[in-house]
Amino acid sequence: MKTNMQIELDDEQRKHLADIYDNKVSSRLITRKELAKLVQLYIDELIKGEKDPNRIVEDIIEDGWKYYYNDKRVSKEEFDRRSNGVSAKDLER
Repeated sequence: MKTNMQIELDDEQRKHLADIYDNKVSSRLITRKELAKLVQLYIDELIKGEKDPNRIVEDIIEDGWKYYYNDKRVSKEEFDRRSNGVSAKDLER
């Protein structure tokens, strides 16, 4: 099922979410596509059922975007190297 959730964010909120997404402080604003990925990450973690919703949010804030290869967490560089030339940016997750 595709969803069409309307979420209103001001520029300050978009900047804060971009900082979480990138796991670094910058002046850029999160894009719609990146926000969708962040929400999908949250939903995926909820479905796994291993953590409560508040812990998932805390982990995302602390760690930023996570990359997995064969169900093992890896660095972005390792993910890019192992994905046979497909950049992490090109993948949905």
